[in-house]
Amino acid sequence: MTSPFGEEQAVMGFGYVQPFGLFPLWVAKATAHIELSTTASDTTRRRPNLLVDIVDRRGNVSIQEVKKAYGEETLTENDVIDKLDRSVQYDFVTPYPEVRYLYDPEKEYCPSLEITFYVVSGGMSNFVSIIFPMFLIASLNTMSVINDYISPQNLPGFINNAATFALTAIFMLPNMMAKTARQRLFTLNNLHILLVFVSLSLSSIPYQAFKTSAINLTGMVLFWVSFALPIANVINYWRVVSKTRSQIRKLETTGPQNRHSFVKDDNYSMWDPKQPFDQRFMLVEELVNSRTTTAGYKKLEKREGKFEVIVYA
Repeated sequence: MTSPFGEEQAVMGFGYVQPFGLFPLWVAKATAHIELSTTASDTTRRRPNLLVDIVDRRGNVSIQEVKKAYGEETLTENDVIDKLDRSVQYDFVTPYPEVRYLYDPEKEYCPSLEITFYVVSGGMSNFVSIIFPMFLIASLNTMSVINDYISPQNLPGFINNAATFALTAIFMLPNMMAKTARQRLFTLNNLHILLVFVSLSLSSIPYQAFKTSAINLTGMVLFWVSFALPIANVINYWRVVSKTRSQIRKLETTGPQNRHSFVKDDNYSMWDPKQPFDQRFMLVEELVNSRTTTAGYKKLEKREGKFEVIVYA
């Protein structure tokens, strides 16, 4: 793309959000980094410096007009998701983005911004395809181990059951791992997978091997313990995501003049050239140098690398 100030470069980034790159729910950040490039000719050098709308933030980043579903009196979040969501693999945590302006204090200008959506992969599909079958395996494995404890004579049947459970878990393994280009060995997700296979390995050792049932009983207990990690991940996921949703929803409905921060509706009005420019727009640099929250924006206390970051307040 081009503009009077030169090329606009949009770089898409995608990565899992810690600590949510964990089975069975993987939350990811989909970020578009948009930067205006400096241009120069023989006599002129043009350097872009972003402005923000201090009257209505939809003048910066907005979602095009969303139609209400049939029979609805007010616009809902699901209406906005229906407008945006065309993804098969991911679902929006919330349809409203996180907008960040990156100001370079060394060069004293702001040429770039980032727009981030939080999306989730997994969800109920993982419960149906993995968690429920794993729960069934754990139940059958428990029955097999208890049967071996009560009547240890049926060795072939015990070995056959153990092999069946192990093979079933192996087929489910690819769906239990996060799909990322950079795999790490020491993660909670890998710990969960290791615990599953160690527990199945211990459960497959019959009484007659060492004349004790302590080993396979330990494996049976560990298999049930392995469910603690995905359950804890789900609880933590819903707790943090609910907090994130409430914060963004509050932001969405408490913008300047009580207008929506992202969705364009009948209340949105474009800037009239007859209106004084400085009453509608402000340089990001001015927001950075302001010591208070200004016009619905605030500066983060901590820098990110060399950048000062401005976000919606």
